Amino acid sequence: MLSDQECFYTQGLKADGSPFKYSMINYTGIAGGVGPTGSVLSKNKTVSIPRSKKAETIHTIGFSIKLIFFIALLILLIMGVVDFPSPYINFFSSLLFLLIGGGFVAFLYKITKVRSKLFQSPNYPLIVKLEEKGYSRGGHVMISSTPLGTFVYISRWLF
Repeated sequence: MLSDQECFYTQGLKADGSPFKYSMINYTGIAGGVGPTGSVLSKNKTVSIPRSKKAETIHTIGFSIKLIFFIALLILLIMGVVDFPSPYINFFSSLLFLLIGGGFVAFLYKITKVRSKLFQSPNYPLIVKLEEKGYSRGGHVMISSTPLGTFVYISRWLF
């Protein structure tokens, strides 16, 4: 039972919050031919990482901060506040704005002594073992093996 374990994200606290679900996938081959007639074979696993209520709350606050910065950026873009002559400057200024939001979240994690889900979850012992067996982060073949998967991967950095 996870509640009997120690929180992976905050040392010294019991895992009394909802566990963080980490999806993993292992591609095992292709069946039925190539192209539209074939299908990708895979095995999926979901690892429940024990988490305290404190870590769960801080992770939720961190997500909210990132979401607020993302929505604020969209509003600034729609209003034309971020409208430099060069699309490169627009892109990098937008990226900088999102990184500032990420900096606030990193500071929040630092002062509360809660580890980040994004950077620390891959170090969970069961995840390390599954990676040694060929599993990687991802939950569904269509998302993990298509351009949509790239978008999902990048969005994990933002949220």
